[in-house]
Amino acid sequence: MNKELREPKMKQKFSVLSVLAAAVSAFEINRNRIVRDTIHSEDKTTKILSNKELIKNHLLGTELLSLSPAHHNQAAGIVNYLQQAQIMQNLTLGNANKFLIEINEILASNETTIKDIGIIAWAPKLYSDYKHKEEIKEFSAQYEFRSNFVGSIGSNLETDFTLIESKYIPLANCYIVYGHTPDGNLISYWANDKKKICEQGKIKGRVKKQEKSPYRGDAKITVLNYVKIL
Repeated sequence: MNKELREPKMKQKFSVLSVLAAAVSAFEINRNRIVRDTIHSEDKTTKILSNKELIKNHLLGTELLSLSPAHHNQAAGIVNYLQQAQIMQNLTLGNANKFLIEINEILASNETTIKDIGIIAWAPKLYSDYKHKEEIKEFSAQYEFRSNFVGSIGSNLETDFTLIESKYIPLANCYIVYGHTPDGNLISYWANDKKKICEQGKIKGRVKKQEKSPYRGDAKITVLNYVKIL
């Protein structure tokens, strides 16, 4: 029997940092998002390749990505950042996010194979999400220590508002909107539509409750309902 037929071919291996650099480029190409499956236009003339497909094509040489030193530098930065994120989660929460652990285990190796590119493709998104949360936390901290309650429970309130964060809550099928007044007082309200999320402008609502939030350093937050953007 032919020796090549008896022995399985070795799986092709790639540098983890090179794969991650390609993942950074793919993330940029798809406008800082993860495209899970290739999207075809209605007339089939154009398509948006999934992040995984972009990386795979690059590694196999069928459609090379244009990688710069910046992509490789960012890849190295992502590895360090996600490792530190896992350490911090272990210290503050007692355990780290399972997906973060899985990605870090792959990134800790020098080499990887095609089977891991679907997971590596998510590393830039995970990095971006963690950085965004960190920036929001730092920005929010500026107001948490000096925020005061606004108005009184049951009263109507009209104020200028600047968004700090909006987050979709699947169980409530709504967005929790969180921001501050010009005086630095923290306001939150629920919005059932993205159009009702005020980024910067004037809002009007009724004071539903006033609470010290354990999630915001015990900051004083005024919660509104029946909110309208003026």
